[in-house]
Amino acid sequence: MTDQIRCYRPLIAGRRGATAANHPLAAQAGLMALRAGGNAADAAVATALTLGVVEPMMSGLGGDAFYHVFDAKSGKSVVFNGTGPAPRAATPERYAGGIPRTGPLSVSVPGMLAGLEAMHREYGTLAWAELCTEAIRLAREGFGATPNYRHFAGEYLATIQVDRRSIATFLRDGAPPPVGTLIVQPDLARTLEEIAADGAETFYRGALARRLATALPECGTLVTQADLAEFQAETQQPIGIDYRGFRVLQAPPNSTGFVVLQELKIAENFDLARMALGSADLVHVMVEAKKLAFADRERWGSDPRTLQPPFDEILSADYCARLAARIDMRHAAPTRSLTDAAGDTTYFCTADGEGNAVSGIQSINSGFGSGVSDGWRHRYPPQQPHGLLAPRPGASEPSASRPTRAPHDEPAAGAEGRGTLGCFRHAGRRQSGADQFPDRHRDDRFRPQPAAGGRDAALDLDGARPIRQLPA
Repeated sequence: MTDQIRCYRPLIAGRRGATAANHPLAAQAGLMALRAGGNAADAAVATALTLGVVEPMMSGLGGDAFYHVFDAKSGKSVVFNGTGPAPRAATPERYAGGIPRTGPLSVSVPGMLAGLEAMHREYGTLAWAELCTEAIRLAREGFGATPNYRHFAGEYLATIQVDRRSIATFLRDGAPPPVGTLIVQPDLARTLEEIAADGAETFYRGALARRLATALPECGTLVTQADLAEFQAETQQPIGIDYRGFRVLQAPPNSTGFVVLQELKIAENFDLARMALGSADLVHVMVEAKKLAFADRERWGSDPRTLQPPFDEILSADYCARLAARIDMRHAAPTRSLTDAAGDTTYFCTADGEGNAVSGIQSINSGFGSGVSDGWRHRYPPQQPHGLLAPRPGASEPSASRPTRAPHDEPAAGAEGRGTLGCFRHAGRRQSGADQFPDRHRDDRFRPQPAAGGRDAALDLDGARPIRQLPA
């Protein structure tokens, strides 16, 4: 922030940790985890699950994710890759006409939850169930629709209208809800309760997976119980570059994080410090560097099982200097026709007082994903109150406790309902032929969006209760 430019988000500094997310309620959930004695990984779990509730147009249990962890004790970084492949039934013959962007045939195997639990298993300190409580509460009690939510509900109205459950959950009278409308997702709350009790295993290989296997074909998707059972999150080593004295790390493929690294290496060839902030020269260099790097993304962005990019070359100083030499400071290079990038994604980061940090990205690849919200018949126990994360030690509020539940395979006393995962992601870059479909939103994908937070970041936007005053 300088005297020449106004910062639309408040500058926030913390002494013993911090969280930042696209939505203030998600950042608040992460902060509650830190104040309860958790570390950066614990805060990341609480933040990530809450983002799947309050930003359903960006991420959710049906989507994918990368979680990049820095461990201060070892000084090393690791990436937990929770991105699911195409189902086995997604053969080239079945998709001879191309891959649809929305609808049941665009659904791939959800990977987010597996990645999140793998990170927690390795680095988390608080109980998994405790970290699910804020997401469960916001799903059950609701959150207030923000201007950003209303904008995306309008932009992706046709996507939402694919499924009657999506219409009932995310719209009001078939239209984008007014700002402040309470978005309540009781079925999602029940799904999260089950995940809180039994972990991600139930989603992939347990009772929840068995019910999904029945319900998914009813929705017209190709994902089967075998697809779910076979999926495991991957642990990967990050890739990196040196940039002006800093070591910059990114998730490896199938992430296309290498594009950012290449952009930096190209920009390193220019004296950016002599260019005024916001000047035409600075913007020109960054845009042209992006064009060049995206050309390599089109060539090398893929599943590493089928193609390994030559990073020693394309991230080298010599190669990027040759690319930089192609930038004409007087003219813009023609823009190539590019496939859709990451789609609609949500980002967050967490840090604790020990120096540990997590950077997360979650995606359903298009606003509200495929538009398909899955459900299954199940009988639920009577509603149980959920505890809230509480600061330790000497907290005056109870820590989260797991409610008494009947076994998930047996009908329990209570009302019959339908569980839901929210919107599944549409098929992404792990399926061949994804670039056969033009992006109808490409022309305005990088338009400015309203900033989340700002002066209202401290307000309770869920419409359920005032923010609790927690000790500093």
